[in-house]
Amino acid sequence: MCCWMFAALPAPQFLNDFFIALDSVFPLFGTLSYGAFAFYLLFCVLKGCLKFGLRCFCMTIHPMQIGNTMMNSMLFNVWMLLLTAVAIVQFSSSAFSTYARLTAVDMLFGVQVENLIFLRYFYIYDVFEWTILGLSILATVYLAFRPMERRALELQLEDELELEELRT
Repeated sequence: MCCWMFAALPAPQFLNDFFIALDSVFPLFGTLSYGAFAFYLLFCVLKGCLKFGLRCFCMTIHPMQIGNTMMNSMLFNVWMLLLTAVAIVQFSSSAFSTYARLTAVDMLFGVQVENLIFLRYFYIYDVFEWTILGLSILATVYLAFRPMERRALELQLEDELELEELRT
């Protein structure tokens, strides 16, 4: 989607047209699908929090594990979700600008925030979109070389050994 947003020529607006077509069938369908897509992006962030756990080179700072998550790690990951929720709304409003025109979010991000003195240059040079694209590429390269942590593999092997012992 970021590549579509950078295209100089008018690219086909598949999802915008899809949401508009759903609105023509029943007005709530387009809104629900737009919201479902935004929630999908939020769940991708949640999966990233669970996958990375704020990995820094050789250690994990705030891991999320079932039955073993400390409260400060939980609060940090909730803070990350709240921080990215605004970014997801901004990204969705700019990616689906045709569908979201003349709405409150278009007025907020498309007019008011875009014309703030400090943030104006971020919007002119598409800093937010380039950042998302760069982080996506970095995460793809990183996960291609290290799909799982060594510790996660060790825990998986320990669980398999325990299951084998219980079977015998």
